[in-house]
Amino acid sequence: MKRLWPAAILALPLAVACTSAKEKARADSAQALAGQQRVLMAKLEAQKDSLSLVVGDADSFIAKVDSTVSKVKGLPKSKRKKNVESPIEEQLQARRDMLKRVSALVERAQQTAKDLADARKREEELKSDNEKLKSQVDADALRIAELTSQIDQQAQTIALMQAK
Repeated sequence: MKRLWPAAILALPLAVACTSAKEKARADSAQALAGQQRVLMAKLEAQKDSLSLVVGDADSFIAKVDSTVSKVKGLPKSKRKKNVESPIEEQLQARRDMLKRVSALVERAQQTAKDLADARKREEELKSDNEKLKSQVDADALRIAELTSQIDQQAQTIALMQAK
């Protein structure tokens, strides 16, 4: 046993040194991972803040569009339920209502565009008819002038014949 003591005394620092190196490497590795996690958390937090701003801006924009669209007369009124489970559900319902109003507005704009195209086509038809009628009136006026001239000549001829 006395012989083992010196060997044990020499082996103990080596074992401690090995364990310490492993533990130190493990601690360094854990510390590096913790540092990486902090960096990733900071990035994630920044992205979350940025996303929150974008969502807030989008919500504000949608509210302004809804306010403007709501001023248009003749659009369907929203049928909101008073027993809404959450603010998010209320917001989703408001967006669905706005989408219905926007769809009605688009439908109305498409109908107006169709009506305008029909009115322009009718205007062209009327212009064409008007040109035809103007040329007919001009031709009729010329014919009337010719007939009036003939009548005047015939009246003069009749008057000369009666005078003889």
